[in-house]
Formats: sequence, structure tokens, C-alpha cells
Amino acid sequence: MARLSRPQYGDLLPLLVGGASVAVALTGEAAEVLLRYQRDAILHGQLWRLLTAHLVHLGPLHLVLNLIGLVLIWFGFLRPAPLSFGALLACFTCCALGTSLGLLLFMPELHWYVGLSGLLHGLAGAAALELWRDGRRIGAALAGLIAVKLIIEAASGPSSEGLLSVEGPVITEAHFYGTAGGALFSALRHAMKARKQVG
Repeated sequence: MARLSRPQYGDLLPLLVGGASVAVALTGEAAEVLLRYQRDAILHGQLWRLLTAHLVHLGPLHLVLNLIGLVLIWFGFLRPAPLSFGALLACFTCCALGTSLGLLLFMPELHWYVGLSGLLHGLAGAAALELWRDGRRIGAALAGLIAVKLIIEAASGPSSEGLLSVEGPVITEAHFYGTAGGALFSALRHAMKARKQVG
């Protein structure tokens, strides 16, 4: 059996995330309540919600838009980035935790949250930094676009309008915390690489 290359093997990650999101949606409300970010439940020890919250969605439209975003970010930016499968897995985890922990620490008034948007912003941010460090101009352009988007969202505040208005408000703070998680992943990765080179 031929060994899968890094890009082929790495493609399992978005497939798993997308497939799990669809499975949760098909399972119904009981699974959604058990898996979503819920502040009081997390504080009482249900730590799995820090990761599984990103697999739960407000409804079919929310799910479809997030899956489209996942495909675009993966094939447009993250797949070409110089990351091993292990680094990609760490990136997904760091972005998910960055989003959830940011909400937990800095938004005590937010009782529950669902969706991939924070994770997606983190993946895009990490991809931008990795491509930029790899000498590709598109990385710098993407980083700039993400920064502008975050600034606009911070200035305009939470949104209850747009495509998702029929299903729930958009928690724009999650985009910032997710991006911070992606940036932290990239910084830690390169700090570890530098340490190995020195050693």
C-alpha cells in the first residue's frame, strides 16, 4: 500500500471536521445541547465543549456557509502552507481552543456559542503567517485582509443582520479569539523551530 503524501493525508482533517459537523446536525437537538459551548457546563468540568462547540451550528444555512468557508480556506491557503500533518492537527486544535478560551475568559456574559467561524478565522490567520514566512506574497495580503476585517468588526460590534440573522447573531469576538489562536500556533511553531536550530 502506497504511503499517503502530506497533502493527501492532511486532507483528512477538513473531511473529519466537516463530516462531524454534518453528523451532529443530523443527530438533532440532544447532541447539539451536549456538545455546544456552554459557559456554566464548562466551568463545571465539561471541558470537551471547548472543542466540540465548533461542530455545532445554528441551522442548515449556518452549517453550509461554514463548510464552504472551510473548503475555501483549506484549498486556497492552508493546504499550500508548509505544514506537516502533525502541525496541521495542532493548528486546528490551537484555533479551536483559542476561540473557546477567549470567550470563556473575556466574555463572561456569553452563555453559549456554536459554529466554525472562530476556528476558520484562526486557520486563515495561521495560513497567512506561514505563507508569509515562506516568502509568498499572498500570505502578507491575506494577513492584511484579516486584520482589516477584524478592525471593522470590532468597530461595528456584534451583528444581528445579514445571512445568519434568521438563525442567530454573529459573535464577532470569536473571530478575533480564533485568529489569536492561529497566530499563537504560528509563533510557537517558529519558536520551537528556532530553538531546535540553535540546539
